[in-house]
Amino acid sequence: MKPREVSDKGTNLMARMYKVLADDNLDHASALRKVRLEAIHGKIKAAQALSVWAAFVLFEN
Repeated sequence: MKPREVSDKGTNLMARMYKVLADDNLDHASALRKVRLEAIHGKIKAAQALSVWAAFVLFEN
């Protein structure tokens, strides 16, 4: 079986989320929401497509 190739575009989204989390003093859910909106509005070019960021969900205990 041939290994499936996975896009690396989501790493830009997650790197941005952790930067927002650290710099803006937001909780995890708010930081993810802010970065998703940035992606939707084209501020994160590599993550603009829904297929890149839609899979990222937040689970909290």
